[in-house]
Amino acid sequence: MTTRREFLLRSGTPLLASLALPVLGRGDEPADEFGELIAALRKRTRLPAIGAVIVNRQEVVALGAAGRRRIDQPSAVTAGMHWQLGSITKTFTATLAAVLVERGKLGWDATLSEIYPKLVGVMAPNVGKVTMRQLVEHRSGMGTDAFPWEGAKEFNQPGLTLSKRRQRSVRLAVRDRLAFEPGSQSQYSNRGYNLLEIGRAHV
Repeated sequence: MTTRREFLLRSGTPLLASLALPVLGRGDEPADEFGELIAALRKRTRLPAIGAVIVNRQEVVALGAAGRRRIDQPSAVTAGMHWQLGSITKTFTATLAAVLVERGKLGWDATLSEIYPKLVGVMAPNVGKVTMRQLVEHRSGMGTDAFPWEGAKEFNQPGLTLSKRRQRSVRLAVRDRLAFEPGSQSQYSNRGYNLLEIGRAHV
């Protein structure tokens, strides 16, 4: 079984190696070095701006940002600004799923029909066979979004809590047809991670 530590090492080490950037060691001063590290990363990747943080179990060790607010303007970004997280949250969702597997509360081969037994009757063909592993790896066949970015009338109603909005979105996600047989191909999937996150919280 893949443990959480192995999962993080496998996913994080290639990224650090590909960037060819120094990793802060025990003897370094993170607050002093972090700004230079972020600036070097932004220059290397040619991004308009980068923000990053280092934390441990007790505190924020280092926080910094480099670059411009807009590529066509000289104003600099700061760590205190609002940042669009977007799909960065998929990393946290996958890690939390790995924690549940490590604790024995879920299995990588748990299917959507097992996680959402009350919705089996509305699931499109083969959706019930999709596993947690396939959701994490973008191999579920759920290649398209189940609803537009602005949401849908089923869960955009006033007065609904975030939890209720998420639960209502599940029905939309499972009733849409798959683009291919689960596990046979790879295709980036927002829809799959939406189900993964709600399924994780459902346990």
